[in-house]
Amino acid sequence: MKALEFTVTEIPEEDLDIRELQVSPSEIGFKGEDFNVISPVHCHIQFVRHNQNIYTKAKFSTSLAVDCRRCIEPLQFDVTAEVEVQFCQVDDSEKVDPRLVDAGERHYSGESINLSEDARQGLVLEIPVWPLCSDSCKGLCAHCGTNLNAGECNCGNLSESSSPFSALSELLSDEIDGDRVS
Repeated sequence: MKALEFTVTEIPEEDLDIRELQVSPSEIGFKGEDFNVISPVHCHIQFVRHNQNIYTKAKFSTSLAVDCRRCIEPLQFDVTAEVEVQFCQVDDSEKVDPRLVDAGERHYSGESINLSEDARQGLVLEIPVWPLCSDSCKGLCAHCGTNLNAGECNCGNLSESSSPFSALSELLSDEIDGDRVS
């Protein structure tokens, strides 16, 4: 059985069934190129079953390590995703109305339901697109790469001539066909 796969008949009917567990991020496919998961995924899952229909409300949380997008310093933060899904049992031969799938209703056939993909998607959606160590992060110097949060760099005193674009200002001040462009 997979990490977040639950047998329907083991969920008591008409009672609230609360489960607390931890799963490894790899068990639910939670990984990324831009972040590292540094703790197990904590799961708080509530089930209510009526016949073969199951309502689930789950909270998944973990800690991530990423680099600040401005200064490239490592930072850690927690992500939490809350997911609500209703599972309805269908026979393999039944045609499922696709409009119901978009409305938070999922269908299952067989004896079990699996929340792994719901957990993975929920956590991925909670990761900031542009993580910063602070809102006031100054980033890196464009010339020397010094972290400006740690202190000033010596690039502020550079003359214009050291800029690779200084030749452009000379072009603008040249005369073209007797007319001065500026």
